[in-house]
Amino acid sequence: VKNGLAFYWGTSDWTACQIQKAMKICENLKLIPPSLEQVEYNMLDRNKVDNEYRDLFKDYHYRIMACSPLKRGILSGEYLNGIPPDSSLAKLKELWPGFYNDYQKHEKEWTEKIKKLKDIAEKKLGCSMTQLAVAWIIKNPDVSTCLLGCTDVSQLDDIIKGFEIYRKLDNDIGLEIEKILKNSPQGEIDYRYFKEMKIRRNELLGIDYIREKKNN
Repeated sequence: VKNGLAFYWGTSDWTACQIQKAMKICENLKLIPPSLEQVEYNMLDRNKVDNEYRDLFKDYHYRIMACSPLKRGILSGEYLNGIPPDSSLAKLKELWPGFYNDYQKHEKEWTEKIKKLKDIAEKKLGCSMTQLAVAWIIKNPDVSTCLLGCTDVSQLDDIIKGFEIYRKLDNDIGLEIEKILKNSPQGEIDYRYFKEMKIRRNELLGIDYIREKKNN
């Protein structure tokens, strides 16, 4: 970075604690600190970014390079009617059995959510489920980059259009999405009033939503 060969350096799949330690070491040794974390972030995997990293965003202005925006194709909606034998998910059955088993475990729950999200995408935004999934990620002000992977040009073209859709994601639609996902991490507690505050993403976007509590 000092020699102008790179603009910045970042981390990948580090915990918030590890990043904070790295920041402290860089400060003590007068080194250039990391500024970005590459981490899985999508509508179904959001706890690490929306919860664990919130102090990094506030205190260090850290940013995110979101990878796996479609969760290996699941959020594209292509598996709503089953898993085609030649699909990427079918191949993961042998290549990555842990991920495949996790999908089977949550298949019913995720399918129900994706169907409702797809309805919002088509009827309210005039876009595909893929475009909505990408738009939802880049709508987060703490995300600087969305890392995409495509198998052909048409798929790339479809995904890129998601960068136009995010401008249409107003707070009302954001609230609808939250009520469908129901996976917003628990917000910090405001100990002045002993109540849960909004998570950082919703606070920045002005979405008035606090995750529903499950009855014990």
